[in-house]
Amino acid sequence: MGAPDVSFTAGQLTRLGEASAIRLGFRHDILASDHIRTVTAGDLTIESRRTPDSVSAA
Repeated sequence: MGAPDVSFTAGQLTRLGEASAIRLGFRHDILASDHIRTVTAGDLTIESRRTPDSVSAA
């Protein structure tokens, strides 16, 4: 099995990532748009209660 010996250059990894990227499509694009996010959530934001200490402890 020679697969563990395979290594890629940064350029090859970039090309591989671009070639294998999955386009999520119309519904995702619409729901992620600024207009729809504003209509559904308004100016609401959620304030994070996490502190750097609680994140590293998790």
